[in-house]
Amino acid sequence: METKRYSAYSFVLILAMFVLFALSSGIAYSFGLYHLIFLEVFQKGSTITAWISSINMGMQGFVAPVASLLSDRIGLKWTAMVGGFLSFVGLLVTAFAPNIHVVFFSIGILTGIGFGIVYTMGTVVIALHFDRWRPIALAIAQSGLNVGSFVYPIFGEWILGVYGWRGTMLVTSALTLNMVAAGAVIREKLPTQAEKSADDAESKPTQSGRRQMWTNWKYWLCHVLCFFMYFALISFTTHIASYAQYLGHSDSNTVMLISIQALSGFICRNGLSFVASLQRTDIYWLLFVTTLVPGLCHFMVTFSDSFVMLCVSTMLHSIIYGTIGPVFIEVICLILGAEDFALGYGCLEVSMAVGALLGPPASGFAYEGSGSYETSFYVTGTSLIIAAFCTIPLALNRNTQSTVISESETKEVNNV
Repeated sequence: METKRYSAYSFVLILAMFVLFALSSGIAYSFGLYHLIFLEVFQKGSTITAWISSINMGMQGFVAPVASLLSDRIGLKWTAMVGGFLSFVGLLVTAFAPNIHVVFFSIGILTGIGFGIVYTMGTVVIALHFDRWRPIALAIAQSGLNVGSFVYPIFGEWILGVYGWRGTMLVTSALTLNMVAAGAVIREKLPTQAEKSADDAESKPTQSGRRQMWTNWKYWLCHVLCFFMYFALISFTTHIASYAQYLGHSDSNTVMLISIQALSGFICRNGLSFVASLQRTDIYWLLFVTTLVPGLCHFMVTFSDSFVMLCVSTMLHSIIYGTIGPVFIEVICLILGAEDFALGYGCLEVSMAVGALLGPPASGFAYEGSGSYETSFYVTGTSLIIAAFCTIPLALNRNTQSTVISESETKEVNNV
């Protein structure tokens, strides 16, 4: 198979997708800061307030198949731009919200839909444009998530002190308009059925690719894996700041904890992308290990009340960001082909959304029911361990022919 050649546009594309991830996922993964604000402003309790981030994360996944189908109609570029505009509108409406119910709609639904469209398009564009260096390209682009999560809590805390929470929403909404400009950079086109190669991942030439995807048990097992992974991931991200306050740590330490999670996630994502790109790496067992270790750290976070233990546990948890990025997507590219990747990955995001939707409230319920925050981390840690063991059948029943999205499956981009 001929290796795809890249031009200067390839680097511009990575930079544009970096901006998309930084402004969408970076802000979304900083909802631990908003959780504290909305708890104080609306006085509705941890379980109800946690639904804001749950609905947002849930909508990001539920809208993914729609985004994939929409991109078939109007193209990847215009779909990404629509997502950026919806994100702006949702945050703008939040600035004038009189009660938490409006916030459920504005941040939860509108901004969630926008962020979901942007995240799906950014992932699909990178996966289709690159082949040999896909894990590294994807890791660099998705590092925007970690950079945004690292910078935004510090930036957001400063804005809060100057303009209040409503002013913070206005400034953040203006920032998200940059996603519209970043989406305009996209030239990539979805591959057509005619461009599908005979050696598509784990598919038979005599069968329809879409039918093969829906009847592939490995693909459905990936849905189970996604559910348990995001159930734990979003719960930890939402509640770790509240848990730090529960232990008596200062607000500055709480914000620092969110930034530490983002910085360590950046390091883990890029480190794992390099490991995943090595020819000797067994990508399936790498997925197992990088899912199991964060699960164990959820139990470790309860071992001590010290801030050092919180930091160490948070850094180990951040391995999961590398797992859901370059590692897991590389596995999906082996199970699916280019023709089915956009829709297949979009549907997987629905399972991610269900997990993200149920995880934070379930953790909040476990805390309020038991009176101990440790119980919520036992629940999320068990969830990640289940996700890790879902990868074992994939590793033991893999296709012996490694497949990547080839040049023939991707529309050529003109040199600039």
